Amino acid sequence: MYRARKLGVATSVLLISCISFNVLSIAVGTATAPAIHAADYNMVNTGAHPITPAMIFPNDTSWKDPKVECLIITDQSFVPAFQPLADLKTSRGVYTIIMTIQSIYMDARFNSSGIHDSTPQAAYIRNAIKHYHANNGTEFVILGGDINIVPIRYVYNPDTDEQNSFTSDYRYNLKPTDHYYACLEGTWDSDGDGKYGEMGVKGISVDEVDWTAEVYVGRIPANTPVQAQNMVQKI
Repeated sequence: MYRARKLGVATSVLLISCISFNVLSIAVGTATAPAIHAADYNMVNTGAHPITPAMIFPNDTSWKDPKVECLIITDQSFVPAFQPLADLKTSRGVYTIIMTIQSIYMDARFNSSGIHDSTPQAAYIRNAIKHYHANNGTEFVILGGDINIVPIRYVYNPDTDEQNSFTSDYRYNLKPTDHYYACLEGTWDSDGDGKYGEMGVKGISVDEVDWTAEVYVGRIPANTPVQAQNMVQKI
């Protein structure tokens, strides 16, 4: 309750909190208070029976930007486990699709360029990410599976303090990283020798890698569909 003064006439106005209300013009003596037009208010009840988010936000996301903001890359057998995660992110406005590694490996758009090593699957996956980033605005990538499911890239990064550095068995100088899928510039093997991400150390050849991420990459390291399902349920 508060008092207002209009044209020299004191008027008491009672404010009532409600879902929907109409207030008509109020005549006070010879003066008439201005009409308050009908207004509808959607209020969230924070008491014992709160309104669920589905009642407030529309489930239909067709009005949102149609770009593929998030990719989930996984094995075909893991798709049912990751589908609830894709559906959840899409319902929250981040349009998400699942790509299988099998479909990537068979797609000529992804399996023909930037490949110089004997295990090119990682390059195929990276080419797919590059394609979706450039053409569909993809910003987020989820690798659905451990490295035996979705391969990791080993980069040639010699540790000059180690006794085995620069030996004929260069496996001692390989370091695993998923950053290969995030930094999309170049091929990471510009000299084509099959050693990815070489650094300029002691005169060895150098691959042009700027290490700047174009997309955000994370991994759900499941080894089986059941593990993947359990991990997704915790998200």
